[in-house]
Amino acid sequence: MNKETNWKLNYNATKRFIKKGYIVGKNTLIKNIYKIPGKKELKIDLKRKKIKLERYKKERLKKEHISLDKYNETFEKVTLSSIHEDLAITISSGYDTNYLLYNIRKKLNKPINAFCIGGRIGRNEIPIAQKICEKYPNMKFFSKLVDGDSLIKYPEIIFALEGAIYESGIFLQYELSKLVNKSGNHNIVLGECADQVLNYELYHPFMAVINKIKYNKSKIIKKLIKNIDYKPYKDVYEMASYKIIKKNGILMNYFGLNPEYPYLRTEFIKIAKNVVELGDKEKIFHKKVIDNTLSSNVSKMLQKIGGATELKTLFIGNIELNDIKDLCKKSKFFKNKTFDDKFYEIDYYMKILYLELFEKIFLEKNSKKILEDKIDKYDIYYFFPNLKK
Repeated sequence: MNKETNWKLNYNATKRFIKKGYIVGKNTLIKNIYKIPGKKELKIDLKRKKIKLERYKKERLKKEHISLDKYNETFEKVTLSSIHEDLAITISSGYDTNYLLYNIRKKLNKPINAFCIGGRIGRNEIPIAQKICEKYPNMKFFSKLVDGDSLIKYPEIIFALEGAIYESGIFLQYELSKLVNKSGNHNIVLGECADQVLNYELYHPFMAVINKIKYNKSKIIKKLIKNIDYKPYKDVYEMASYKIIKKNGILMNYFGLNPEYPYLRTEFIKIAKNVVELGDKEKIFHKKVIDNTLSSNVSKMLQKIGGATELKTLFIGNIELNDIKDLCKKSKFFKNKTFDDKFYEIDYYMKILYLELFEKIFLEKNSKKILEDKIDKYDIYYFFPNLKK
C-alpha cells in the first residue's frame, strides 16, 4: 500500500456480501477494484497489446455410455496426475476423499500424510477418518479440532482472504492449511467440488430454476410476515467458482500450499456429464462405483457427516456469542433480523464481524502499519479490546 492509496468501502457490495458471503459479478468490497467474474476469462493479446474479457466457452459434450470400468479408469488417471512427490491428501468419512485415497494407494505404496479437521462440538469426521487410514499401509494421520482459538485468529483469516469470501467453512480451511503447512507438505490433493460436478442441476439449469422456486415458495409468506432470514438457494456454479474453491484455494495459497482438485479435471467432468441423470441428486452412480471398488472393510465405514465445522464451536473459549452480538449491534452493517435457525443467526453476526475487521485491516488509518507488519500478531482482541475479559 502506498501513500496515494485511498481505498473506500463499496457499501452496495457489503449488502450482497451479508446476504451470500461473496459477491457475484465483477465488484468487490472496495470501490473501483474489480475481479474477473465467474464464467468469464481474461484473454491477453501480446502482439496487439490488448486485454479482453470474454465469456468462457464450454466444450460441446460428446455423449457416450459410461461403464463402471471407464469411470474408474478415468478417475484413477486424474487422481494420479494430481499428486506430487510429497504425498498428502485430505481425508473425511465420506465417499469423495476416500475414492481419491483408494486410487493413490492402489498404485503407490509411498508414505502419505492424511489430514482431517473437526469441530470440538457438533460435526466431527476425525474418528472415522482415522480408522479408515488405519486400514491402509504407510499412512500418517494429522488432525485438529476447531474451537475458540480459530475465532481469535479471525483477523488473519480475513487478511488472507482479502474480502473474497465468507463461509462457515473458512475456519476449518484455515486450520487445515496451517496444519498441512506445519507438516512440511507443499502440495495436497483434495476432494472439493465432487458434489457440484456430479449435481444434475449444473447440466440442467431449467431444473435448477424450478427447484429454486419450490424451495423458496414455502418461505416467501413467512419471510414477508415475520422478516425471517432463511438460507438462500445456492446456484451450483456459484457454489463452485465463487465459494468452494475460493475459501479453500486462497487460504491454501496463503500458507504456501498448492491444492490439487481431481474432481475438477476436464477428463473427469466429461465423464460426470455423461453419468449424471436428470433427478439424480444423490450421486447414485458415483457411490455405486465406489461401493463396488473399495474394500468392504472401508466402504462399510463411509458416511456423510459433512466437513464444515459448526459455528457454535467457535465459542468454546473466552469469547461468548452474546459478546459478539453486542459488538455487531453497534455496527453500521447491522440490521435487526429474526432467524428460524440458530446457525443462520451466528452466521449473520460472523459476516458483520468480517466486514468490520476487513475495514479495520485494509481501509482505516492504521491499516498501512498492519499490512506491512506480521498480521498474525494482530488477533481479534487487538481490534476489539472490549472482548478481552
